[in-house]
Amino acid sequence: MKKLFLISSLLLTITMTYSQNLNPALLNQWTNTDTTFLDITADSIFYFEFDNGCYAETSFLYTAISGNTIHINFNGQAIPITLNLSSNDSILTVVSPTDTNVFYLNSFDISQYTPCVSAWEYLPRNSCIEHPSGQYATQAECIAACDSSSGNNSYSYKDMWKTTDSIFRYVHITNDSIFLYKFDSTDCYTYNSLIYSDVGNNQLQVATIITSTYAFNSSGDSMNLSIGLSNYQMVRDSFDISTWV
Repeated sequence: MKKLFLISSLLLTITMTYSQNLNPALLNQWTNTDTTFLDITADSIFYFEFDNGCYAETSFLYTAISGNTIHINFNGQAIPITLNLSSNDSILTVVSPTDTNVFYLNSFDISQYTPCVSAWEYLPRNSCIEHPSGQYATQAECIAACDSSSGNNSYSYKDMWKTTDSIFRYVHITNDSIFLYKFDSTDCYTYNSLIYSDVGNNQLQVATIITSTYAFNSSGDSMNLSIGLSNYQMVRDSFDISTWV
C-alpha cells in the first residue's frame, strides 16, 4: 500500500508539473483585427483565417516547453513558438521563427460563422495551398495547373510516399524540404531533413550540391526519386508521423 501511495503521489506531481508548464492565462481565445482568430487549448492551437465572409480552420498540436514557449507539430517537425502576454494578459504576441503577430483577448463562438468551401490556390514556387479564395475546387486540379506551368508532367512529387523495398522507409516532400523516415529493428524511426529547390526538368537541387531527379510511372501513383547515390522506388502513402515513436 505504501509503495502504491508513493507511485500515485509521483504521478500526481508529474501531472501537476506538466499542467503548469504553460501559463494558464494563454489558454484562451484571441483575435487579430477580426480577420484571424486563435483558440488555445490545453494541447492544441486552432487557427481561423477569415476571407470573403467565411473562415478556413487549421489546428496544430503542441507541447509546452515552459511558461510561454511551445513546440507545435508541423509536418512532423517541432517548430518553436514563443507566446508573450502584456497589458494585464490582454495582449498576446506570437513569435515564430519566421514571423511575429499580435492578438487581443476576445471571446468568440466560431459556430456563429460560416466555414469556407474547400478550395486550392496555386502559388508560384510554393506549389498548392488550401485557401478560402482559391481558384481550384480540388487539390488535384491545382497540382495539374502547378505542374503544367512549371513545365513538369501532370503529377506532383510534393506528397507522402512509401518505398517499395524491404526496409520500412517513408518520404514526405513539402514545398521546400524532403523528410526521410526510416524504421529500425526496434520499431522506432529516425529521420533526415533535406532542404531543396526545384530547378526544373524534373530535377531538385538538394543542399546546393546534390542534384536529385524524379520520374513518375504512367499513372502517377508511383515515383522514382534519386538523391545522390540513393535511389528510392516509391508509392503514394498517407501516414501520420505523430503516431510513430
